[in-house]
Amino acid sequence: MNKAQWNEFLIYFKNRPIPFLIIELVGRLGKVVKLPGIGYFINDPDIGKQVLNNPECFNSHDIGSVGCLITQVLGDFALINMDSIKHKEWKTKLRELFTPKFIQEVFDLSASSYLQEIKSYLHNGDVVDLAKVSKILASRMACGMIGANLENDQDSINLFEIVGKFTSYAGLGKKKLSDQEVDEAKLLAEQIAKYAKSSFNKKQRDGSVTQRLKDLGFTFEEVKGLLTVILVGGTELVSFAIPRIMALLVDSNQLSLLRKQPELITQTMDEGLRFVTPSSVVLRSVSKNAEIEGYKFESPNRALIVNYNMLKSKKYFDQPRKFDITRKIVPQVKHSWFGGGPHFCLGFALAHKEIRSVLEMFIELESDFKILKRTFEKNKVFPGYKSLQIQLIS
Repeated sequence: MNKAQWNEFLIYFKNRPIPFLIIELVGRLGKVVKLPGIGYFINDPDIGKQVLNNPECFNSHDIGSVGCLITQVLGDFALINMDSIKHKEWKTKLRELFTPKFIQEVFDLSASSYLQEIKSYLHNGDVVDLAKVSKILASRMACGMIGANLENDQDSINLFEIVGKFTSYAGLGKKKLSDQEVDEAKLLAEQIAKYAKSSFNKKQRDGSVTQRLKDLGFTFEEVKGLLTVILVGGTELVSFAIPRIMALLVDSNQLSLLRKQPELITQTMDEGLRFVTPSSVVLRSVSKNAEIEGYKFESPNRALIVNYNMLKSKKYFDQPRKFDITRKIVPQVKHSWFGGGPHFCLGFALAHKEIRSVLEMFIELESDFKILKRTFEKNKVFPGYKSLQIQLIS
């Protein structure tokens, strides 16, 4: 195990050790493994893709799916917990909003000057916490999309911490929230929703997702769940991925290669997201009996699409546990770290923009950076660094 692999191991082990060891174990036991009390673990990329593309038998709203947990807290209209024709209609409408042009406008308004500020700090030899930078960047972009204003960097961190507490209720063994957990999560959801409500009421930014929903005639209560999910998804997942990818570049001695060959930036993004797999497991409820490639799935039960194992499959990846920015991801599994089927990640373009912007910043700096200190998060849905202090090499 090399340095890059060791630090990635620590990220998972220090975060939630028992679920991590279970995932590692079932990944070695077969393409599909059933564990009593938990469900079907799917470790094969092709089977996983078929499950994600079959919402009739594997849905995202019944007990056992993450959508069920969302419904308990946010109600029926939160997109992630919808599987009907209405979901398709709303996904299409929202996808029309999440265009590259819109994402660029959000970046220019919400994040461009902030990254320039960080670049100046690094250029001057200052120590920068890249984990903190990523949290602020993601919060700024998420709020920028819905047209909400953040007063300062601490406000960004506060939002991130609330989102982290909200998502921490999900887990491998969690099929449904208790009444107490629902009450606690609802309080957190209300705190998150306040950021969207200010934009909805005051029209802080024309063209935002919030204002476009309002223009369609919706009340805030009708779209509160949807806007909360957008804020949660846009804030947490990418913010953990960015420092992990940058640490991998340093630990594997490939940052210099990227800076010498900036044309590798897209491959670096793909390989980075494959390797860190921000969302390790995707949950679905087995609503109807099904059979895929000889494996039987019985209802009622739960299907766990284990991205962590699927993206390390030797079927599609040579030396899958090696981080290699020259790797070319084959079409069959490209972007599968963003999910698949009707629930393919709506924030795909947003995540790419944030990661690319950070990579471009480091490519443009005059030298590589060194990692001075790193600490790890604990008990998070998305594992990552709590702190990653870096400094340019003089």
